[in-house]
Amino acid sequence: MLYACSVCGTVSNAKRCSRHQLRSRPRGNAFEPTRQRILERDHWRCQIQLDCCTGRATVVDHIVPLSRGGTDNEDNLRAACAPCNLKRGDRWV
Repeated sequence: MLYACSVCGTVSNAKRCSRHQLRSRPRGNAFEPTRQRILERDHWRCQIQLDCCTGRATVVDHIVPLSRGGTDNEDNLRAACAPCNLKRGDRWV
């Protein structure tokens, strides 16, 4: 059976093409050093700045969401406050 990739629409034998396969990602304490680097790089300030913004960044957000083909590369990560990150979801903002 052939499937269209749920991200780019490429036809293949899997639900996602080889370019957009889900990969295991570090969670919990394994991600903490990366989280700290991103928050310090962005000076603990929210980079999204929606109307609900508190200004103080406490979480790390993917600029291009993983569900849309983004990666865990530090170039694709930014500091965000929790309200902005939750409101944004997987939209492009």
